[in-house]
Amino acid sequence: MKSPKREALLNRLTWLMMGRPLLAIPLLTLILFSFHSIESTPDARLFYFLVVLRGCLTLFHFIVFRGTKNLDAFTALQLILDLFLESVLIGVTGNVESPFSILYIGTIVSSTFFFYEKGGVITATAALLLLGIVVFLKESHPSAEVASFSFTHPIFFETYYRLFLHAIAFYSVGLVSGFFFSKSHKQFKMMEEEMHQKRWLAIIGEMAAGMAHEIRNPLASLSGSIQLLKNEPSLQEENRRLMEIALHETDRLNAIITEFLLYANPNPPKRRWITLDHLLNESVELIRKSKEAAEPTQVILKMSDPSSELFVDPDQMKQVFWNLAINAFAAMPQGGTLTLTTKQIPCANGSGQKAIAFYFQDTGMGISKENLSKIFYPFFTTKSSGSGLGLSIVQRIIEQNNGAIGVESAPTGTIFKIVIPIHPMGVDISGNPVWKKS
Repeated sequence: MKSPKREALLNRLTWLMMGRPLLAIPLLTLILFSFHSIESTPDARLFYFLVVLRGCLTLFHFIVFRGTKNLDAFTALQLILDLFLESVLIGVTGNVESPFSILYIGTIVSSTFFFYEKGGVITATAALLLLGIVVFLKESHPSAEVASFSFTHPIFFETYYRLFLHAIAFYSVGLVSGFFFSKSHKQFKMMEEEMHQKRWLAIIGEMAAGMAHEIRNPLASLSGSIQLLKNEPSLQEENRRLMEIALHETDRLNAIITEFLLYANPNPPKRRWITLDHLLNESVELIRKSKEAAEPTQVILKMSDPSSELFVDPDQMKQVFWNLAINAFAAMPQGGTLTLTTKQIPCANGSGQKAIAFYFQDTGMGISKENLSKIFYPFFTTKSSGSGLGLSIVQRIIEQNNGAIGVESAPTGTIFKIVIPIHPMGVDISGNPVWKKS
């Protein structure tokens, strides 16, 4: 089985081998045609021989490289061969003035693609040394008109000035492209690790959901059996109280499993158009009739633009309002006021679209600063009972309905803010077409 690192390196080598001839052949052809305008045309036979040799080597390497165990060494060998052939080509086509010196740049970039900044610097140094050797051999040849090592001759200054410019170009390309590929590689690795973690969490979630389903069946049997035993006429009062505790705990456990399954496998929203007053009046009526909302607790509803329509899942939104209300009541054990206010606001993306903001404000004890950033985490709770999934489910439902939720808290109370976009033209919160009202 191939490791992900080796597979990624194989893919990059494949791209290099396929892309190199596609880029090099047009470039070499263009440069060769440019020699027709120069009086000193190089020997075309040697030129074509080098091009064909490079192509044959590429084909050979493409066939055998997947069986290579040490891909780093194989890649380094490829780059060394490239530099050598490019140096020979430069030596027969004009020395330091050869237009083929641009091929060094491609090899340096290829090196940074695999070995990043370090590879770019090493390859740039090797290219500069090879170019210097080519210059030395050319200028010290017996047919040379002057000795290039005469420091007073103008040709010395011009030749080594060109070498200096090549050095600047080589190292600049090596460092810049190396930094770019290194940064891209780090970002890719972070994304890869994040995707791997998400896949792992998804697998764990599926396993946990399956276990929860399996637990639910014997739990239902256990609850039914306890209920039958509790109704026995001969049961002593003490044992009856124990049965009631057992039934209460099984109901609580069943509620935790239900919330977990709802969070792990949420139902897709069944959106439809609904007016704001219809949605909120039904929700607030249910909240006011709950046992948690008994006196002296008050529930106040303040709506602006009650005729506004939202494209949401009404049942899911009612569950959101219920969960937030139950949390608010728990924060006001001695009673207090829960105020639900709505307001029409512009979308934060500057698209000109409108949104409805829902504010749930209680007069409870507030949330501490250290817990404020954790309240939407699954299974996080400060209560002695409960699953810690209520607010996580709320956040997921709001996001499924293209909305957003936030919270602010102080010792005098907490405000949950929900923003749901209005879509009169059939666009989402980012301004993209999603649906249209029929």
